[in-house]
Amino acid sequence: SYRYIDVPLKANWIFLQRRVRLFLSTGVYAGFFLEGFHTHESHFAGRTEREKLILAGNEISKLVLSLSGGIGLDYPVSQTVRLRLAPEFRHAVMPITKTSVKEFQWLAMVNTGIFFRL
Repeated sequence: SYRYIDVPLKANWIFLQRRVRLFLSTGVYAGFFLEGFHTHESHFAGRTEREKLILAGNEISKLVLSLSGGIGLDYPVSQTVRLRLAPEFRHAVMPITKTSVKEFQWLAMVNTGIFFRL
């Protein structure tokens, strides 16, 4: 398990402007490493042993850049409030490990939001 704090830089292109807006979203995420660990579990006759291994800092990339893309819907509830639903896919362009076996982070998610116009 790896924990990063992500800082996004995203752009949205609205390509259908009716009652419901349809938009395309692309961007870049910069992920800053916080911590990482692996849990090892061994099963024996009558017992199970678990061991949590903290990963050394020199094995993990401190910064990981990822590209993202998605498509979403933007729905106006009123003149000042909009609801947003946007499935998104993200894939790292840099490995998250500095070992001989490279690991690339990927993520599929659904972003939701409420936007208020002041």
